[in-house]
Amino acid sequence: MINLGHSIEVIYCHSLKPFDSELVRESVKKTKKVITFEEVSSQDGLFNLVNASISGKFTYSIKQLAINEFVRQYGSFDELCEVSGLSTENLVSSSLRLLT
Repeated sequence: MINLGHSIEVIYCHSLKPFDSELVRESVKKTKKVITFEEVSSQDGLFNLVNASISGKFTYSIKQLAINEFVRQYGSFDELCEVSGLSTENLVSSSLRLLT
């Protein structure tokens, strides 16, 4: 992203508890944009925690990348991420769409 002229901020949440909502709020306050990237189901995870911690505080754009449907295939981790839309390419293209 930096090579494409964009400044980004990455917050790595290795677990949902404890969740540092203050850190997320401060970041989104500056950037006005959020993408959550989860290698799990799109139901009730990081996206919901982030959205709940910033909702109503200020205007922002938000996008979730996660597994929307049950994966019914076998393959390597990278292959399953690709099938689920969690590839590096999809993360970059989703980020660029959010930035424009």
